[in-house]
Amino acid sequence: MTDVLGPYRVLDLTNERGLSCSQILGDLGADVIQADPPGGSPAKLSRTPAEVTPAAPTLGRDNQHVLGELLGYDEARIAHLVVSGVMG
Repeated sequence: MTDVLGPYRVLDLTNERGLSCSQILGDLGADVIQADPPGGSPAKLSRTPAEVTPAAPTLGRDNQHVLGELLGYDEARIAHLVVSGVMG
């Protein structure tokens, strides 16, 4: 994804319904800081700590990370894949 929000920091004060919005802002480059409400997460479980996690990435969401950081492709090679229509 693009880094259009790179210079911005976002304080996420939403509940679990706001996770998608925070994830999109982060994908656009914002530094997202999530704050739990007073008293912690509203989800209370008997023997395990409460944790709200985002959904698994959609198809193609992490292409830049996988190709660049994990597989070592340089920017030119990734750009060639985009231009040739292999990925968007």
